[in-house]
Amino acid sequence: MNEIPTVPIYYIEMKKLAMICLTFPWCVF
Repeated sequence: MNEIPTVPIYYIEMKKLAMICLTFPWCVF
């Protein structure tokens, strides 16, 4: 198996959630 250097899906999803939480301050984990 050859590994392809890409950003993991979960990292992208977490980044999206982070951006949404920055846009909406009422987002609390």
